[in-house]
Amino acid sequence: MRYLEHADPVITLTAGPVNAYAEVLRGLGRTVLYDYDPAFQLFYEGVVDKAQKAMRLSNKPVILHGEPVLGLEAAAASLITPDDVVLNLASGVYGKGFGYWAKRYSPHLLEIEVPYNEAIDPQEVEAMLKAHPEITVVSVCHHDTPSGTINPIDAIGALVSAHGGYLIVDAVSSFGGMKTHPEDCKADIYVTGPNKCLGAPPGLTMMGVSERAWAKMQANPLAPRA
Repeated sequence: MRYLEHADPVITLTAGPVNAYAEVLRGLGRTVLYDYDPAFQLFYEGVVDKAQKAMRLSNKPVILHGEPVLGLEAAAASLITPDDVVLNLASGVYGKGFGYWAKRYSPHLLEIEVPYNEAIDPQEVEAMLKAHPEITVVSVCHHDTPSGTINPIDAIGALVSAHGGYLIVDAVSSFGGMKTHPEDCKADIYVTGPNKCLGAPPGLTMMGVSERAWAKMQANPLAPRA
């Protein structure tokens, strides 16, 4: 990638955003269509269908115009109510950060926090769920980029599902680079985006939302409405 025609190639080695693929950069040079153009609507529906297949979802994903931080905050604002008891699993900066959003929408926040070079132990999650049967929502970051920790979300998801809770998963930097799909980990809201492993610029969010999560959000009078 070159910032200027005469510049030396620049290789981005940060945790993201990453270098976009050449095909993606060429796509950015195409004509921009307005959102109510029938051609754009067909194109958008096609992208949604492709995302559904890639994410292995049984229903349609949501694509938001905004980088994945938007999707994570939207998940907190839409799903969490003041009566919910939220268990946030913090093994890094992003995992810890979701707890701040959760606290905005419910005063009832519990947390399992480990040193940022360690992963969450599912046995600790199981013990917390048994000690606090009132927990209704659990949030976890799959791969926390600053620390590189990877949490066992399939095992955690099985515990949350058995408990009857809702699971929010931040898979922004893992989807496309690891074997992970929303329904495999029983996520009710699964947030990812194109600007990490998928090799595209930031600016979009891809979300898998379970039917039970849709029902909970629709019943939440404080959830943002268009």
